[in-house]
Amino acid sequence: MDTLSGWLSLIGLFLLFIGVVWLIINLVRKTNKKKSLLTIAVGAVSFALAVIIMLVFPTADYSATTSSEGKEFVSTLNEGTNVTDKTLRFKVTEVGKSSTGVGLAAPGGFTVIVSNTDDSKKITKGDTVTVDINEADKFATLWLVQGSLE
Repeated sequence: MDTLSGWLSLIGLFLLFIGVVWLIINLVRKTNKKKSLLTIAVGAVSFALAVIIMLVFPTADYSATTSSEGKEFVSTLNEGTNVTDKTLRFKVTEVGKSSTGVGLAAPGGFTVIVSNTDDSKKITKGDTVTVDINEADKFATLWLVQGSLE
């Protein structure tokens, strides 16, 4: 969604700019202004749609959908950064289920643990999941991130 909203906002701003310039030219020449006003309207709608998408689908604070992003997140944890109450979006590489929770392996060598819910039981390998981080602790050499599904 980040890419879509980014492109929509750029296209919207571009169309707004072109429409305003075109409108000024049409006002000076005293010619038909309908097409320039339509261009401004389409640009405004495109930009507004981008803003709505960004509000409805907020971005995560951290992302680990690839191995390099996962290693970057682990480096952040190793540096001692407080990630509590932040969001993490990651791609599930392995799923382990138990009576106490669901363990989700993520790229980069860390595990996310979420409680057993109907939604968490449906998660499969390859899914992209977003969690609210409750706590992150290092167990031996492995980072365990406890969170709740968004």
